[in-house]
Amino acid sequence: MPALRPEVQQMIDTLAHLQIPDFADIDVARARALLADFRSDPRAIPSIHEQFDRVIPGPGGELALRVYRPSTASDLPVLVWFHGGGWVLGDINSGDLPGRDLANRAECVVVSVDYRLAPEAPFPAPFDDCLAATLWVSEHGSELGIDSARMAVGGDSAGGNLAAAVAMEAAISGVDLIGQLLVYPITTYDPNTPSMIDNAEGYFLTRNSMEWFWDHYAQDADRTDRRLAPLDGLEALGEAGDGSAIARMAPAWVYTAGFDPLRDEGRRYAEALRARGVEVETMHVDDVVHGVFSGELDCGTEARTAAGRWLERRFGLATSLAPPTPADAAVLGLILVAAVLVGCLPAWRAYRSSLADGMTVRI
Repeated sequence: MPALRPEVQQMIDTLAHLQIPDFADIDVARARALLADFRSDPRAIPSIHEQFDRVIPGPGGELALRVYRPSTASDLPVLVWFHGGGWVLGDINSGDLPGRDLANRAECVVVSVDYRLAPEAPFPAPFDDCLAATLWVSEHGSELGIDSARMAVGGDSAGGNLAAAVAMEAAISGVDLIGQLLVYPITTYDPNTPSMIDNAEGYFLTRNSMEWFWDHYAQDADRTDRRLAPLDGLEALGEAGDGSAIARMAPAWVYTAGFDPLRDEGRRYAEALRARGVEVETMHVDDVVHGVFSGELDCGTEARTAAGRWLERRFGLATSLAPPTPADAAVLGLILVAAVLVGCLPAWRAYRSSLADGMTVRI
């Protein structure tokens, strides 16, 4: 393993100097307050053409969304974004920096979901909210001024877990997505992977913190449910012979960090998708830690730049492959008829000439 990138090492040293406690050593209320104190510097959050909040009906009551629009253009593609925080921490404000930045870079609308959190709303409540929000966005494209045929989901950490699970459920249900953007996603419950052991402490996210998150979110019996552990779900689909669902799974972009306890499960998920024929692009950065994607460091900007380019390609490909609208089909039909008629003109002229000469011409 290489050394940490200097800017990341400086961040780790600062956290150590401030004696920031491990989440596993404090209660939920203090953990949430602590995370709120480390919001991004407002000066580092990019400007955006338009940002607004709205509320939709959710499985557990009202569900808040935040919409980021990069321009006045209509029918933009859309990314539905789920913030990280171990299913316990974070809120709709957590998505401001990545939401704005990805909207600008990919020229898409980003819809960030303020899903319910554990332990007040344990599994499967966060998943249910994220799935409901995704379906709502897909059904209200005209209201949002988006092209819902070009829709992707994404998230970081627990948000990456929720995005992977929503993408899998969409494939099973026949809902078309064009991409899943998975940033150091939680994909299975396995506290004994090499990365969990090698990066157990000292690199921001700890192994103990992950156990704390899991214990607040899910009972032991639920930890292989595909809505919670997409790697286990993918393997179960394969064992059940459900090739149609796997074939419908959206292409994935998977980001992993070298000094991250979640490194190995993210890479395993990418490999499992690829082995089953799903198109996968990966970005692995050896010298960074968990959490950088949504932050102000240069390595976070680099990661979001790569993610934005991948989204641009996916959205552009979807445009070129989109089925014609009825109006498009009508115009295409007229063009084909005209082409046939133009092609027949020489034969038609020969036929008219043959009538004048008393000859028979085969067409």
